[in-house]
Amino acid sequence: MAITITFCRPTLKQLTHLLQSAFRAGNLGQIKRLTALLLPCDLQPVNRLAERLGVCKQTLSNWVDAFLLKRWASLRPRKASARPAKLTAAQKQRLCELISAGREAAGYASG
Repeated sequence: MAITITFCRPTLKQLTHLLQSAFRAGNLGQIKRLTALLLPCDLQPVNRLAERLGVCKQTLSNWVDAFLLKRWASLRPRKASARPAKLTAAQKQRLCELISAGREAAGYASG
């Protein structure tokens, strides 16, 4: 399956700018998504592109479809749909301190 995408110059410039910003921020998900949009412009085969980004071909197709349908809105970060944490920030900090202190500090005979 060959995907050929041609973007106008302003779109390419904006995508490249967003990719550079994602690299500076260290946002791996955004880097992968933007790269998936830019590399087919270089006539890269989908299989090689998917392997290079570590995603499946369907994911690439979904990213391209979303960009073509929703444009820039498809690139906005979305809130993770994970279950909220049960520990508060203070509880997490205390847990880290207890783990770092070791078993002896918690009252156990050996480490």
